[in-house]
Amino acid sequence: MDGALLTPVEVRAIHTIFELEKPMFERKPLSWVEFETVSTLDPAVIASYRSKSSVGNEILLFHGTPLENQPSILSSGFEIRPGMKGHIGTGIYLSDTLEQALYYQLKNEYTGQETHFRILVCRVLLGNCTMRLRNSYADQTITSDSYWTEYIQDWPKPRSKEYCVPNVAHILPVGVVVLECPKKDSKGYKRRKR
Repeated sequence: MDGALLTPVEVRAIHTIFELEKPMFERKPLSWVEFETVSTLDPAVIASYRSKSSVGNEILLFHGTPLENQPSILSSGFEIRPGMKGHIGTGIYLSDTLEQALYYQLKNEYTGQETHFRILVCRVLLGNCTMRLRNSYADQTITSDSYWTEYIQDWPKPRSKEYCVPNVAHILPVGVVVLECPKKDSKGYKRRKR
């Protein structure tokens, strides 16, 4: 990765992912509005990410989070706060599908009035990946210095993977996918029950 955080080819690939996933958004007539490149990210966050490139196994993943969290992530990067533990451990959760990332945004703040949704796109250094079943925590402690990334493939549907990255220096927010749902159809966005 030299210079730009995302190449035009990668932006087109993200749009293609959206087009391929479009039929999977059940009762949700979403349309692509735009892709916003991150321009406010602290250069120290970029330098830290680049210094970790030897971790390897880089991939683009999606992160859904409430809108109020997004400005700080897009300027200062991710932060793991004390007590933040998900279903496969402590870390930042990302997905290889827009559908699952959208679920995380909706789960926290959906009121039924939204017409625009914003999903973060991140470069992620996965390092060594291990698959884990939901709610099966590791016997060993995975520290923030670890090169291990955990992922599960059983939720919400077998076609998606959810990654738990314990080291925030291995995640670089590079853009935002803006999606739109017509107001009359936005009530179709109901939070899924687990």
